[in-house]
Amino acid sequence: ILWIAAFSMTAGYLGVFSISLGVATLLMLFSVPVAQVLETFINNATPQHRNLLFSRFSRIQFTSLSIACLISSLVLPVIIPLAYGQEFATDFWVIFILFIGVLVGCQSNLLSSYFISINQLPVNVRSTYISVGSVILFGFILIPKMGIMGAAIAQSLAYVVQFGVQLYTLKVKLKLPNQLHLMNPSDIEFLKNQINLPCRKG
Repeated sequence: ILWIAAFSMTAGYLGVFSISLGVATLLMLFSVPVAQVLETFINNATPQHRNLLFSRFSRIQFTSLSIACLISSLVLPVIIPLAYGQEFATDFWVIFILFIGVLVGCQSNLLSSYFISINQLPVNVRSTYISVGSVILFGFILIPKMGIMGAAIAQSLAYVVQFGVQLYTLKVKLKLPNQLHLMNPSDIEFLKNQINLPCRKG
């Protein structure tokens, strides 16, 4: 998205957006080890156990990152000018929109691991190509009209499109697990047990 933004935004706004995007993307790193751990758990699991684990990991990650994104959206517009200078001050809504995309992108990472475990790699390839096409299309449409806000929207929409393709395949084509979002009491109990397990061993 940055090379598209470079054609339509001034150097100042491009710098602001680059920092905002970089900070937002840091949160996506959280999902990489989670997806790798999930993949090791579900590769050799039975279909029923695989679906249970995937749904649980997905809900825990989505809830945790939703809270982290909301807090970061409130804090970062204050911290960024202090760290980089007032000329890099950014709007709450730019950060917030980027974090929506990052949140969806993190869920997409988990779905990618799930599709690998059930030998559906073409779904990941197809969703990635569609996402790349989407960010180019939305970027050329929105950035000239809306500037930095358009860049944030275009980036987030690309993540949403990728996630949408994967989710459609998961639920409609493959008719696989639902309830992938907010944590429930059983997930909280699961986390408590995982935290207490090392303590018991010690």
